[in-house]
Amino acid sequence: CLGARGFDKTDKDRYVAKVMNVILGGNMSSRLFIAVRERQGLCYYIHSSVGSYHDTGEFDIQAGVDTTRIPQAVEAIIREVRTIRDEKVTAKELHKAKEYIKGKTVLSLEDSSDVIQYYGMQELLDGQVLTLDEKFRLIDQVTADDIQKYAARLFTDDRLNCALIAPPSAVNLEQLNKLLHYA
Repeated sequence: CLGARGFDKTDKDRYVAKVMNVILGGNMSSRLFIAVRERQGLCYYIHSSVGSYHDTGEFDIQAGVDTTRIPQAVEAIIREVRTIRDEKVTAKELHKAKEYIKGKTVLSLEDSSDVIQYYGMQELLDGQVLTLDEKFRLIDQVTADDIQKYAARLFTDDRLNCALIAPPSAVNLEQLNKLLHYA
């Protein structure tokens, strides 16, 4: 698990984070899935997620990796993190990510108990209830520049952490530390 200390739920870029997550590792057509799993075959699964809470947040990338390929997998993941930080996402990626979020949101509200939870959690945690249209407008406002700026805020040496479950003999901590200090 490669994680970055993120930002709280009131952060101005919370919708940017959601869109960036989809592009980087939020589904099976994401950059990480294609580059690390499909093209290089370095992991069994890979995905990213973003979480935000009242006082903090997190962005994590999780992958199931053969212990003999940890350095290659971490290097490939860091390469994708660096790319999303240093280069603008394409208009096509941006559009697909926004439509994915909107479609997934609509599908998640097909059950009345899910609708109650959707609105209730907003009232309880945010003190403000946004309609789907209002949320979708905020998603649609996200730009490629926004994603690049957010990634630059998020993916810095002092925010990045790594956790591994592996035999000690499978991990070269010095090599891993060099890979993680990419900024």
